[in-house]
Parts: sequence; C-alpha cells; structure tokens
Amino acid sequence: SLGPDGLSEIFDIDKAKTRLHTKQNLLISEALLDQKIISGIGNKYKSEILFICKISPFKQISHLEPKEENILLERIPKLLIYGYKNSGRTRHLLKNEKSSWNTRHWVFRRTGKECWICKSMIKSEKTITNRATFWCRNCQQ
Repeated sequence: SLGPDGLSEIFDIDKAKTRLHTKQNLLISEALLDQKIISGIGNKYKSEILFICKISPFKQISHLEPKEENILLERIPKLLIYGYKNSGRTRHLLKNEKSSWNTRHWVFRRTGKECWICKSMIKSEKTITNRATFWCRNCQQ
C-alpha cells in the first residue's frame, strides 16, 4: 500500500496526485511524509522540496493551486535523485564555496541562518507538524 516511489526514475505522477487528493485536509508537509501517498520522502527532503517549490509547509492540500501541485510532483523525484547522487546534499556549491554542513541544504537544520535566496532568517517549527519543519517565511508564502 505504499505510494509511488519518489526516488524511482519512472515516478508515477498521476498516481501520486490521486493519492494526494485523498488527504485534502492534511498539511502538505505532513502529506509528504505519508509513505502511502508518496514513498521515499524523509523529513529533510520534505523541507527542502517545499522550499525549492516555494510552497508553505502549512498549506493544506486542498489549497494547493494546480500549478503548485504540478511543480511539486515534477520536482520530488529530481531532488531525491540529486540528493542520492550527491551524498544527501540538496543544494549545489557556488563557485569558490567550501563544502560544510551549512552549505549542504537550503533550509534543513538552518534555523536562524540567512536564506540563500532572500536573506530572511530560516525558521523552524515543531508543534504544528509532527516532525521538525524548516522554511523561509519570505520565499514560501
């Protein structure tokens, strides 16, 4: 009863969309962790995927715009495969940038640090969602 494998090179977007629609009242951040909807997404990738897609982690599935949903489902396998091929890294290094924990991810475990895009402070939340969620309030509205 697992959902489509997000790490599969042949990711079944239609099946993922159908399963996503069965949980309309769920927050998108919670839905991405539900292995019955889409399998293979862990807590780190949940936050990173939503950041890259510019989607608030606190948005209910029923409030996703069709364009947001399409972008989300197209980017899930891309980011998971990128992370797999790059030892878990979700953000590429800039020219002359040294590799460190702080340069590996867009938002994951970067609470209080500047967003790479807009320079706002990265936030984290642990009460609304079941697992810690990291996001940029400015980039993900």
